[in-house]
Amino acid sequence: MIAPPCGNGDGFDSDFYYRLARGALVLSPLRQRSEDVPLLVDYFLEQNCAELRKQVTLSASAIERMCAHSWPGNVRELRSAIRRAVMFGTSGRPVAAEELALDESDAPTNLAEETILVERRRIEEALRQANGVKSHAARTLGLSRTTLISKMKRYGLME
Repeated sequence: MIAPPCGNGDGFDSDFYYRLARGALVLSPLRQRSEDVPLLVDYFLEQNCAELRKQVTLSASAIERMCAHSWPGNVRELRSAIRRAVMFGTSGRPVAAEELALDESDAPTNLAEETILVERRRIEEALRQANGVKSHAARTLGLSRTTLISKMKRYGLME
């Protein structure tokens, strides 16, 4: 159940709040709705071009790249990417995919991916602290040496 906003006589009717809460919309993350990206790109591009008084367009490859991006920052990140493209773009010349300032770090899209990413980073850090000595790194991580080596192979950390 959603709690009404707190307030000391701020005039917000709690009954009205509960009526609004019944009609709440739940949207899946943008990474799961790639078909929405071109529509949002067009909207934000038009909005920013008008605001900045520029005529910037995106190349087809730039739009494809935006559709393929995972958008960990969701719609806000997309809006910021379009704003940067318009600010730094040149009127009359489409912005190329390579010119987009998209963070290409492989952001995890679910808990399993995030767990793998965290485990890999912990192993890398333990190996760095142990100067590459696997038995010391394994001890630090609370693993057996063979388990560490198995995980290193799985994550491509073996020389």
